[in-house]
Amino acid sequence: MFLSTNEGVSWTKINSGLSNPEVYSLLEKEGNIFAGTRDGVFLTSDNGTSWSPVNTGLKNKDVYSLVLKDTNIFAGTGSSGVYLSGNNGTSWTEVSSGLKSKNIGSLVVSESNIFASTHLQGIFLSTNNGTSWTEVNNGLSTKIFLQLMSIGTSILAANEIGGIFKTTDNGVTWTSSNSGLTTDSIFRINAFDDIIFASTYDGNLFYSKNIGVNWTQINFNLKKSVYVNFIKNGTVLNVSTIGYGVWKLDLNALTVENENEKTLSQHLTCYPNPATNSLTIDLSSTFYNSKIPIQYTITSLTGETLMETESSESQFSISTEFLASGVYILTARQGMVSSSTLFSIFH
Repeated sequence: MFLSTNEGVSWTKINSGLSNPEVYSLLEKEGNIFAGTRDGVFLTSDNGTSWSPVNTGLKNKDVYSLVLKDTNIFAGTGSSGVYLSGNNGTSWTEVSSGLKSKNIGSLVVSESNIFASTHLQGIFLSTNNGTSWTEVNNGLSTKIFLQLMSIGTSILAANEIGGIFKTTDNGVTWTSSNSGLTTDSIFRINAFDDIIFASTYDGNLFYSKNIGVNWTQINFNLKKSVYVNFIKNGTVLNVSTIGYGVWKLDLNALTVENENEKTLSQHLTCYPNPATNSLTIDLSSTFYNSKIPIQYTITSLTGETLMETESSESQFSISTEFLASGVYILTARQGMVSSSTLFSIFH
């Protein structure tokens, strides 16, 4: 477990008291933080300085999901179903009646309802705090571990086989919501405000502003990786990856594609052309978003990347002394929009 107090500039390990650092889920309640781990539930009341186990009553300590409903905490375990604690984890009581599988992958709360996804048996609904569960799989093409999330009155479910499904009637019916996705192999979904993010097993990131009606791929020069989780801080989305650490994504950039799609592509210019020792890039006639840097890339005609830089200036110059005589491609990207133009070097 790591903590950052400066918006991700630096991180500090906070594992004191954790018997297993493999953390599956986190939950905050009234200043306390609960962690679902490979070795049960742990509690900290001092922002992770120390952790204490709170596992009394848990038959299985693989805790994959933690959710809060009213004052109750629910825990989804790997082999013994769902548990309820009404006393901040001091004790747990199993509430799994009606579940056809006790291998719980995900829990989510929507208004007065709780949904649980299971391995091979699909999704179940409880309307009475887990006292009983009812199967709600109509329309799902797969029942393998589905990750669940709620946004408004909708529930979305996703996994690595069938993509993303959505229900707006508390699971009575599910419909596919994969328009715009390049694969149906989904690793993670999460929502912040009215934007849903989805990461895929092949290393791409998508977002939807209309609750999954359609999806748009995000291209922000992020390392191609599996994006594990998302945390929102103001207008910045922190994206954790496998193997490449944590990246920051400016959410303001998601609005750029609608505003700049035509103007950016029509007005990218550079001169002199051919150039010798320097090249001036000019966007002075473009209605681009000056608050968000534009990424520039120079590549060869064979696709080799030779230079990468970014700037918020409408006009600036770069040195081209490192380029041999020949023809090159200049690409500008802001948000979802990119534009390219050819230029030549003559020494």
